[in-house]
Amino acid sequence: MAKFWQIPVLILVCWGLVGCRGPSMRRYDNEEYGFSLLLPSGWQREEGSFGTVILVKAPEEQVGFQTNINLTTGDLRAIEVQMGRKISLTEVYEVNKEAILRALPGIKENVKEDEILAGKDRGMLLSFDCRLGDLNLKFLVGVWMKKGRLYTLSCATERERFHQYLPIFKKTISSLRLK
Repeated sequence: MAKFWQIPVLILVCWGLVGCRGPSMRRYDNEEYGFSLLLPSGWQREEGSFGTVILVKAPEEQVGFQTNINLTTGDLRAIEVQMGRKISLTEVYEVNKEAILRALPGIKENVKEDEILAGKDRGMLLSFDCRLGDLNLKFLVGVWMKKGRLYTLSCATERERFHQYLPIFKKTISSLRLK
């Protein structure tokens, strides 16, 4: 009888742990561009903003950089026709990497590269820190190709909050499915 109190405590601990896992995720499915992925529920969602197919922003209260995840796509077939050959993932990645690093002013640090999977589709992952004035940002950018289409999934937040958002970023990136 003395251990009866342990059941409510265990229930509260489990409930608290479930609540600490971060926001729930919902599948976003885009038939037009042939992909789906999990995105955090409760984040502001915009389609077609700033050249993206989908952009989601964290519901943050403070003014400054707004943590976000976005996906863009591009048709590689016209480029391949113009070049007269197929383009490799490595070529697309290198061009994308240079364009991204060049487009962002400021000093880039901790540049890392790796391979990553979206389902069974191999991609390339770029991570780096970037100082833009008073902002210290951290970026994760994944690049994939499928059926003549380029997919670029970007996640960005302030560097000091990166550990807070990394589980969400990983879940979103690993959930990407190309059709």
